[in-house]
Amino acid sequence: MATSAETWRENLETTYEQLRPSLLRVLARLSRQGFVVPVSDGLDLVHDFFLSEWPAILRTFDARLGTLERYAATAFERFARTHVARQWRRRERLLDARVLADRVADSREDGPTPAAELRRLHEALAGLDAEDRSLLDDYFGTPGKSERGLARDRGMTRHRLRDELLQALARVAVAFGDRGLIPPEDWRVAREIWGMGWTTREVAGRLGASVQDVVQARNRVLNLLARGLGRGGKLLYTLDEGADR
Repeated sequence: MATSAETWRENLETTYEQLRPSLLRVLARLSRQGFVVPVSDGLDLVHDFFLSEWPAILRTFDARLGTLERYAATAFERFARTHVARQWRRRERLLDARVLADRVADSREDGPTPAAELRRLHEALAGLDAEDRSLLDDYFGTPGKSERGLARDRGMTRHRLRDELLQALARVAVAFGDRGLIPPEDWRVAREIWGMGWTTREVAGRLGASVQDVVQARNRVLNLLARGLGRGGKLLYTLDEGADR
């Protein structure tokens, strides 16, 4: 006998446990179709689905048209397709800082930051929301802490963490631009990558610049952020199919 929407609504934890296997089977089917979701991300995706979509599913479900289980699986497939495509784009812009920290340390210019510039950097960062400052400092500066660990500490999924990091980086670019810490062309690159969601290749085409110029502009903003946080190059870098190597 099909479980009623009222019962599912009353016990969301039980609902989650009962539906999780069928939703993971949806992900397996999508992976065979080319929408590959790593096993470690699959449960995060199911969790996000319940947090953001479940109330709407219960409102729109009509038992006359089929079971809630089937309805949820169909809705989850649409949700997962959209989410996986979005994750591909995120990962082109956002990679683990620890993986690339050595490259950043080798490539950045050494030497002390002038006191006047450092003061302006600190003022710009101090103008950010406290949550943005905390997130950026934790992600760039916490040694040995994985992305999953940071997400767990903050009570969110890695997908949500990545979203919030990208939004924080976009606000950093605005803060730097408002204080004249970066030239207009660097600000435009940062806005296009972190604010608009374009890859470095796409930004190069949109701005009529070379990929290398776009990468260098982006890196200047990230190096400036590292100096402001005092993290010695522990930066978050992005790659676009090897173009940044």
